[in-house]
Amino acid sequence: MENKKNKINIPVLVVCVIVFNGCIVLNAVLSKRLEGNHFGGLLGQLEVVASLLMVLFAGKVGFFIGIICNCINAAIILVTQVIIAGRTSALPGIAVSII
Repeated sequence: MENKKNKINIPVLVVCVIVFNGCIVLNAVLSKRLEGNHFGGLLGQLEVVASLLMVLFAGKVGFFIGIICNCINAAIILVTQVIIAGRTSALPGIAVSII
């Protein structure tokens, strides 16, 4: 009998990481071009779904990759939006990444 717990679905993991990073880049581009960008919350939730799928399809490996992606995202938001641009309205985005 095959042990499904240790099986890692690499293609799904790669797609989730690409979607996660694509959301980060798209959010950065939109926040520079549009004043009052309201797509940040939608893209943040898409990042949450990508993180969830990483854990569901890749187990512990997906969990650790999801933690790394979310910590990098939180650091990017903190540095670029809160510290450099002075936008305190970006703080909920950090909370979504950390939780």
